Amino acid sequence: MTLVNPSATCAGRQRFEIYTDSAAHCRCQNAKGVSTISIAENKKILETFYDAGNRGDMETCFGLIADDVVWTNVGTTKFSGRYEGKQLVMEKLLGPLFGRLKRGITMNVHRLVAEGDHVVAQSSGTAETLDGRPYNNRYCWIVRVRDGLIAEVTEYSDTALISNTFD
Repeated sequence: MTLVNPSATCAGRQRFEIYTDSAAHCRCQNAKGVSTISIAENKKILETFYDAGNRGDMETCFGLIADDVVWTNVGTTKFSGRYEGKQLVMEKLLGPLFGRLKRGITMNVHRLVAEGDHVVAQSSGTAETLDGRPYNNRYCWIVRVRDGLIAEVTEYSDTALISNTFD
């Protein structure tokens, strides 16, 4: 094991000494002991989230979201904004959006890139509105994973497509 960066930030909060024993794992050591953060496990959480959503398993999807999640949709659409807390995300973002679609959004993940507690997901989605129009968007999510749950999402997408489809 080698010291990588003695002054790096681990899990986005405190300063730790970071050691690595493989490309996919780092150990963060502080005065209270050693905890292990697995980059591969963080990516797996997002894979599980997307797979469950594609199967219509919303219980698993929502189970992977932290109660205090902060979800930000960048832009100026009716769905743009900062949503704090799982309940608000469900009531003000996902409920209204998915209520306008026949069967939700089928997501195709093209790339997952991870570093520390962040995972970036590049994906595309296909859906159909209740009135039969296609809604096929591309997304880039920057996700922070905390304690095995999705704690923060910043979502970028084609906002012109969102406005044209849902306004």
